[in-house]
Amino acid sequence: MAIDERPGPGARVKRSIAGETLSGISQSGDHARASQHVHMVSLPRPAGVDAPPGLNTLPRRPTDVFVGREEALRQLHEALGPESSKVAVTQALHGLGGVGKTELALHYADASRDRYGLIGWITADSPENVDAGLAALAARIHPEVANATTTVATEWALAWLQSHSGWLLVLDNVEDRKHVERLIGQLASGHILVTSRRDTWRGLATPIKLEVLIPEAAIDLVVRITGAVEREVAGEIAAELGYLPLALEQAGAYIRETGITLGRYLELLRERPARMYATASESSDAQRTVARVWDITLTAIAARNSTAVQLLNVLAWYAPEGIPRELVASNDDQADIDEALGLLASYSMIDRVGEIVSVHRLIQAVLINKQGAFKSPAHDRLNFQLIAISWLVEYSPDDPQSDVQGWPRWRSLIPHIDALAKVADVSMLGPLFNSASIYLLTQGAYLHAMEYSERALRAYEATLGPGHPGVATALGNLASAHIELGHMEDALKLQMRALAIALGRAERDDLVIAPLLASIARLFKETGRTPEALPLEEQALKMAEVALGPMHPQVAIAMANLATTYRILGRASDAERLFQRALRILEAVRGPDHPDVATALGGLAVTYKVLGRSEEALPLEKRALRIAESALGAEHPRVARRLANLAYTYDILGRPVDALPLLVRASAIMDTALGHDHPGAAVLFGNLALTYSRLGRQADAHVAARRAYACARARFGESHSITEWVKKLCDELGVNV
Repeated sequence: MAIDERPGPGARVKRSIAGETLSGISQSGDHARASQHVHMVSLPRPAGVDAPPGLNTLPRRPTDVFVGREEALRQLHEALGPESSKVAVTQALHGLGGVGKTELALHYADASRDRYGLIGWITADSPENVDAGLAALAARIHPEVANATTTVATEWALAWLQSHSGWLLVLDNVEDRKHVERLIGQLASGHILVTSRRDTWRGLATPIKLEVLIPEAAIDLVVRITGAVEREVAGEIAAELGYLPLALEQAGAYIRETGITLGRYLELLRERPARMYATASESSDAQRTVARVWDITLTAIAARNSTAVQLLNVLAWYAPEGIPRELVASNDDQADIDEALGLLASYSMIDRVGEIVSVHRLIQAVLINKQGAFKSPAHDRLNFQLIAISWLVEYSPDDPQSDVQGWPRWRSLIPHIDALAKVADVSMLGPLFNSASIYLLTQGAYLHAMEYSERALRAYEATLGPGHPGVATALGNLASAHIELGHMEDALKLQMRALAIALGRAERDDLVIAPLLASIARLFKETGRTPEALPLEEQALKMAEVALGPMHPQVAIAMANLATTYRILGRASDAERLFQRALRILEAVRGPDHPDVATALGGLAVTYKVLGRSEEALPLEKRALRIAESALGAEHPRVARRLANLAYTYDILGRPVDALPLLVRASAIMDTALGHDHPGAAVLFGNLALTYSRLGRQADAHVAARRAYACARARFGESHSITEWVKKLCDELGVNV
């Protein structure tokens, strides 16, 4: 957060948290086009919205053949019985993948459609995917939520679940209970079903452990899928495959599709002995088992349709669930692609429900690890990666920062980019990582954005060399994440390096240089070097106006940044004029409810307060807060700034009772989103201490003042102006520090 460094006439005067500096778009490749004019919708209260009748987000229908799990299914129905009025959490668990946890959950959910008004299914293998799943569920309940940020949509879904009953939420494939503990702890009126490979659920859920099938059930599964009658041979196949349900289902699908006998399949299986699949150290027992099955199946599919096998090898690089059909081979013959997908589905190699494709994570592991006899040459493996990457690049929206209509698609793509980052050659992913980092910055996911910016930087340095503009772009985005997290000195070093690269190029690109100048100027202001910021921002504005014309949003951004500097340097009238111009441009081009409009409103409001016109500032601050909450979500870090500045306005107007709840909310967001050591925390808690004091709550004021001093000393040291301001405040309040 950008902090106005001026302490005011005394320690008893609050410090303003000024409107944050707007930043331009950093990106690789072509420069951003001006985003379309968008309007943020005002979402209804979740409690007043009913789910569409029969709504469910199940990934597919359960299998027709379901044996050996009757007792586990009975336990689920008993634990989640209609008499249960509180959250009942149950886990289907086994150490092996492919044991049937997801299938059991699907059968329970499908059989319980009449019991629940809503059934939500979320792939919960990471915190990001939990949030994305909640956001997608919110959009299904109320379609207008789709264009909100992930934070807004996630909060809306959580509020809906908290205010309704009669729902089932399935959290599938949880890797770590910490990823869902907070979510489960906030829900008290519905049912939650967790699936996981890990047995760590006692105290949070009632566990049900799934083993491999007993021999008789395994034989039944093979016989019922294939229609064969040779139970003895079916038993030998089941034993060869370790009674693992997923492997048995795949084997049965192959036998059914090809029409061969059980005996012939057993011969094929034994031609691929287990020892052939025991060489890869990363391979689990389940992977080795299914590798034998899938070698046979893929060989048969390749003989019928080589495109299908190639397509499966590409899909293996994505996240297993939620692959948009529209993403797949958009430039190829769609009839051929649909035929290939249909063939893969007939062999149970993929699932396709409507426009969503899924691949079991074990088949992905086998294909990527390339175990067994069915291996692709190294150049084919690389080609599959490149195709997977190119599809994502083509499918991703152009402007991840300002094109709000593209945010839902970005949300759906992040899990697949995450999956690629774990297994692919990351040197090829620079542009995709860079765009993902920009999107995540807009969502307030600063740590995740930093991770992607660092990946983009490494990729660009490896492929383009240290002096390429792409490296400067990645450095700038990485610096932006550091700024939002309060790491100003680190950010300044990164931006200076980026600027040196941009200025050192033979072909000068002002659209790259101008945002870098603005960002460096912001850092100068943050570190008390405002006079040095002025010429940089004046130059950045001239560059933007020449390159883009007077009505471009980037020009408005440059105006707002320069206006902030004018205000800090005592030129408030000049600041007012520029803020008003910037606001007119942003409202005209990006719409009246865009987050950038909220920022400009906040900057103009702070200027009015400096000019002694706080009554005029109040409606601007209120409007800025409404826009930020609607567009970004109630828990977004930028909302904390809006709350704090509105509270400051109330304080100037002598209304501490109105200021207090806003400051309490802002401090809670600060703790959750940015941490107690963020530079803005000292000012925020100092202001909170003053408000408590003015309301006669001295004990609370002392606690907040000590917190402010601890933050300031840890972050800035003893001699910094903010620390000195907090120390004076503590002295006046009688707080020993």
